[in-house]
Amino acid sequence: MNIATMFFCLGLCFVSLSVSPQVMPDKIPAMAAIPNTLPVAVKERFTQQSLGLETQLRDFRTASGAFNKKTAKDQTDEEYNTVQKMRTDYIKAVKQFNNNLACAQVDDLQNQFRSLTEEMNIDLQVLHNLGFDKTVEELEYYGNLEERQLEEAKHEFKEMLFDGMLISITKVAGTLGSLTTEQVDALNRLADAQGSPSLGNVVADAKDVHKALEILEKSKKVYELADETKKGDMLKAAAKLGGLVAKNPVYGLLLTADAWAVGLVYQSINAVQKVYALTKTVEGDLIILKQRSEKLKKEVDQFTSVKKQLAQLSSACNSVSLIK
Repeated sequence: MNIATMFFCLGLCFVSLSVSPQVMPDKIPAMAAIPNTLPVAVKERFTQQSLGLETQLRDFRTASGAFNKKTAKDQTDEEYNTVQKMRTDYIKAVKQFNNNLACAQVDDLQNQFRSLTEEMNIDLQVLHNLGFDKTVEELEYYGNLEERQLEEAKHEFKEMLFDGMLISITKVAGTLGSLTTEQVDALNRLADAQGSPSLGNVVADAKDVHKALEILEKSKKVYELADETKKGDMLKAAAKLGGLVAKNPVYGLLLTADAWAVGLVYQSINAVQKVYALTKTVEGDLIILKQRSEKLKKEVDQFTSVKKQLAQLSSACNSVSLIK
């Protein structure tokens, strides 16, 4: 094979590999894209380097193109060696650029990792102070559930919420000697939602409170067999009643609870008791709990993403010890 044929093959190798993401020892690697997440100064530095590499690549293409246009008799070993060196120098420069860029991203991701870890530790402590012991691993696991599993968990939480409300209402109502007009009205709504006879007018003695407790006891069994519409009506009625009996507005707030609350009680050993604890929380603490848990969920999602990116960059950057 003459030198022209050899370099023609070299040119083909370049063309076919310039668009390939695979980096092989004998092939020209693609220049890695500069992510927007890097600090401005670092991004500018790599942008300038990439412009220099683009110029270097154009010079190589020009030189190799001019060499390939010549006939075999006009090509010299000196010219071939010059173009080959340009190719080798460019490959070396691109590999170094890609490695440096990967390491710069690792540095940035490590900073994010540390910052997120500090933030999550603070938020986890707040949740711990409010009675919810969760780890980052548990929250990550919940966040990675499939949509079907999430929906099942939400249905489970609603059942636990209803049970927790009944526990709370029953404990308070059992100590009352009478119920107010508002409380009776709310109890009648619950009775109506589950298809039981209502208590009628104002309940004013212990005997009628006992009847109220019977309705509450029956509610749990009815709820388990009810369709979604009926369950929704019963849950709203229980929340209204709970707020009036316990004189605590958190019952109404818990009706708006969604993924944040499910994530807190999900896989808890005593999940029903955890939900019952929510019904005993004061309004201000519940608002803090909701804000912190939603914030923590976002941080956990970012944390998971950072870990994945660090794992992906571990092979690209060979000079930095990654956080595991």
